[in-house]
Amino acid sequence: MGDSHTRSYTESKHLQCIFVGPGNENNLSSTLSLYIYLLKLLIIKRATNNFDNKAFGLIVGEPDLRIAVYGSYSLKNSTRTKTSQERHIQRVLANFKRLCLLCNYFNLQISFVIGSGTPNKELFGISRLLNSGLSAIAKELEIAFFDPQSVFDKAEDRSSFFGKSVFNPLEDDWAHFSKHISNYFDEFSDNFMQAKPGKIGLEKTSSNFVSILFNKEFDCYYCKYSSILKLFFKVADRVESYIRKFFS
Repeated sequence: MGDSHTRSYTESKHLQCIFVGPGNENNLSSTLSLYIYLLKLLIIKRATNNFDNKAFGLIVGEPDLRIAVYGSYSLKNSTRTKTSQERHIQRVLANFKRLCLLCNYFNLQISFVIGSGTPNKELFGISRLLNSGLSAIAKELEIAFFDPQSVFDKAEDRSSFFGKSVFNPLEDDWAHFSKHISNYFDEFSDNFMQAKPGKIGLEKTSSNFVSILFNKEFDCYYCKYSSILKLFFKVADRVESYIRKFFS
């Protein structure tokens, strides 16, 4: 589960990907966004009828890189100092550990985590810093950790990792890796992924907060939230953005 970076892993032989929501909503850059993320995961867990039998993984980090460097989710010229960026990453890491512990408390045990990966050279350094911290926390909590940025750094042909924009298929996507990264995840996950993926249940929650549907274009599941939840997430995103700008 995760933001739009789940699309990069849809060719994995082990995974069935669920797009939880866009990165401006699904990030760990503040306490508010942490709890919004957790709420979504718990709603989705309840919405699936056999999710407890699956190995559960999260992809995190790339939206937090943009916020750390640019001060917002949108790509623009850097306005934050190196000290501010590193301070922000420490906040993200603290929230990541809280999210893992809270998921465990609510019986949503995380088996593996996919860290940040970006083809944007302006974010290489901060991505390595974040993944180093994520890896240390994952090791402490006995969670498998996959570092896509490290794979990209070691690749001889980096061009194969560039995805294409969903808005213009002729343009390189400077936020997401291509599906080529799926092959490297499978090499990594062969060590701990023994069972073949089964069909994810698609039952709605009794409160009808969300439907889990399949998008053939992106080859992954996505969440269709109720009108009340969509409004709540929109307001929360506005509040979170305002708080971040005020305190940055």
